[in-house]
Amino acid sequence: MVWAVLMKRQKMALFLWKRGEEAMAKALVACKLYKAMAHESSQSELVDDIFQDLENNSKEFGQLAYELLDQSYKHDEQVAMKLLTYQLKNWSNSTCLKLAVAAKHRDFIAHTCSQMLLTEMWMGCLRMGKRNGFKVGLCPEHGQAIAERQST
Repeated sequence: MVWAVLMKRQKMALFLWKRGEEAMAKALVACKLYKAMAHESSQSELVDDIFQDLENNSKEFGQLAYELLDQSYKHDEQVAMKLLTYQLKNWSNSTCLKLAVAAKHRDFIAHTCSQMLLTEMWMGCLRMGKRNGFKVGLCPEHGQAIAERQST
């Protein structure tokens, strides 16, 4: 599918996108690639039609990724959140959430599922102290280190 995107063969890219696994990840990667290609074409003196075609293709794959997330979330919220954090071996152990951030897909990141996941991740880093009130640890390791120092 990546080859089809790089060769600007949208119909073939869509055909290949429908086949195989990791459809959400493939849609996000295609969205990112098309955006990068559109940016490069805007910097050069290429015909404006090429830029517009690449932008439209990026938006189409971005919409597909969003719709997949939305349908997954409506079907099962927990599974949808796991889909966002599942490490994708074919994509350098990245996650769909990381791919969406890399693609700057704001609608995807603003989706309720993504926001709930980010809230859970953020709140998971917050720690309640027994003696000193409320503590905020940037990472769980920091919170554990602070707790260990206080207990000794």
